[in-house]
Amino acid sequence: MATSGAAVKADLGDFAQAAAASLDVRYDLLMGATPPRPALSRFASWILSHTSLSINCRFGAVGTLLMGGTYSNMHDLAKVHADHIGKPSDEVLRARLGAYFEKRMAFDRQFVNGDQFNYAALTSSGCSLTAYGPICLRLKPEFSATTPPLAYVVGDTLDQYTTTSPPSVDLAKLASSIAPHSHRHKLAVLAFGSTIATSPGSMWGRLICKKTSYIESIFISKLTKADVEVYEVSKDEHDLMKDRLYRLVFGKADDAEKLAASLYSVFLTMADTGELRIEVI
Repeated sequence: MATSGAAVKADLGDFAQAAAASLDVRYDLLMGATPPRPALSRFASWILSHTSLSINCRFGAVGTLLMGGTYSNMHDLAKVHADHIGKPSDEVLRARLGAYFEKRMAFDRQFVNGDQFNYAALTSSGCSLTAYGPICLRLKPEFSATTPPLAYVVGDTLDQYTTTSPPSVDLAKLASSIAPHSHRHKLAVLAFGSTIATSPGSMWGRLICKKTSYIESIFISKLTKADVEVYEVSKDEHDLMKDRLYRLVFGKADDAEKLAASLYSVFLTMADTGELRIEVI
């Protein structure tokens, strides 16, 4: 049953932890089924050893990190912009999110500290959700090991667990598809088991990294440049930025292109000096 955003707020970490016992039962039933499927055990181990959190964004969001600041979620950015232009932050956020505003507010306001949530995905190296942005911040494994995310959820929290008429979160549905950090591998096996069982290990990274099927991670920890292991840039974005650099050098760029090209030049220079890693994928 859907619960209104006006209801008493839940703690997302506690909510995820409460689902662990049910996950254990379903996972054990699947793994104990006949005939045995050893690929599932290998996949569970692969999730623990070969995946990490990643955040896809546009290049502008990387600028703050490069200048020594912390990654800003949409609420942080809305507050900053609201202060600068003298508008309410909700009005700024509505303009930024468009049709997604009601759903995002319903989900974030359902939980304690929801305005501090950062949304990432559980992915492997070289695979990212470019639909959400051409640059992928792949976080170091120790980032989530030191301060575990509050929860992992199968799929997009907005598309699959949040409605708009009225804005609400289906907590019952969410409870069956959520896990704490300690159970992320079990959640992945239950979500992708039927596909993984018949797929080679070389394909696993792609299979868990599609806009229609992935595992979302939600965390509150502040993110800095030191937490990023590698910046994965889509080839299309890299080529676009290189073209803007060319236009900048030969005096053909407009003001917006000059700003983007200059920032990307700093980005590339920091990679050249070893301050950060870039991979074009």
